[in-house]
Amino acid sequence: VYCNFWWPELPQWIPALGALVCMTAINLSTVKAFGEFEFWFALIKVVTIVALILAGIGIICFGFGRGGVPTGLTNLYGLEGGFLPKGFHGVLLAMTMVMFAFVGVELIGVTAGEAANPEKTIPSAINKVLWRVLIFYIGALTVIMSIYPWMEIGVKGSSFVLAFQELGIGPAASIINFVVLTAALSSCNSGIFSTGRMIYTLSLLAALPISRPAADGRLCPALAGRCRLRDLILAIVVGTGMAVLSYA
Repeated sequence: VYCNFWWPELPQWIPALGALVCMTAINLSTVKAFGEFEFWFALIKVVTIVALILAGIGIICFGFGRGGVPTGLTNLYGLEGGFLPKGFHGVLLAMTMVMFAFVGVELIGVTAGEAANPEKTIPSAINKVLWRVLIFYIGALTVIMSIYPWMEIGVKGSSFVLAFQELGIGPAASIINFVVLTAALSSCNSGIFSTGRMIYTLSLLAALPISRPAADGRLCPALAGRCRLRDLILAIVVGTGMAVLSYA
């Protein structure tokens, strides 16, 4: 979908398959490669969100891109319905999407097996999650909803794109699309990493039809045994069926 923004005629399965092959190859190479790519993916997202927050503060306080007229914070409370126009019912409905967005936080625990000093680094990482949520999620949402009325968000396009365009950044749509693409690759990269570790652990517990699991010299789970032919065929059939249904 993201690649279709630049190449509308390109079949969606080609970049999807290419991304899956690349991310799988990275995870099968070394743990360091996974960490290196994840670092740069995360850095791109963080820099973009920080830039949005700073740009938004400029628009809110100094009127950048709006002829020097600050927008202020009135969009947060001065519109019809006040601060919670849909009441707590709307908050509860929004929480379903919020909970989905934070699926994957458990990856912190999965990485404990790769950490040199998990007793120190894992609690530190968990404690920092709260501050990162407040800054990168709550902060970005506060800025966006201060600039644009809540009923207009998502109607005229991406709020990130609109905010950067107001500052005169022409290729804002391409920049944000690139950032979203890296976020999708980051999700795929992390998913393959965590799935490999879970399969490795389940095989150690004899909960999967795989024998003699081991970790190779690159610290990547090397499942030395083979799945039973029946399970392999079942996995292929289910995977193919889901792919066909998703593109139907």
